[in-house]
Amino acid sequence: MDGIENREWLEAQIEKNLSITDIADVAGVSRQTVYAWIERHNLVLVRSQRVRPPPVELARLYDRCRTTRELGEQLGVAPETARRWLVDANIDRRRARLDTGEVRAKRRAGATIGQLATEYGVGNDTIRRRLDPSWGD
Repeated sequence: MDGIENREWLEAQIEKNLSITDIADVAGVSRQTVYAWIERHNLVLVRSQRVRPPPVELARLYDRCRTTRELGEQLGVAPETARRWLVDANIDRRRARLDTGEVRAKRRAGATIGQLATEYGVGNDTIRRRLDPSWGD
């Protein structure tokens, strides 16, 4: 049995340093469900102890990256952490330019949120917002 109910599988995802959001996407469940199974399996989340670079260094790194996802990979943190560090440092973020209709069509055709995020070089939350029927209203 592979999936969230399998302790070894879930532990492996945590050891890969995947974010809770990424684990939820891979497992096809909500973030709350991931937390519930972590507790049921008596697993411990080990938060990354990455050091936040100074704003000047963060801005330099971000200039070399296309997205906050790439920045996160460079820094060894989740894209959401990289985004938060940019906001905290008052660094203007580039906005993703996506064809919402194309994203929605690919999702209807079976692409996962994680696959779409990787394809477009954006975070899972960006894809979720584009899939929301109220986006662009």
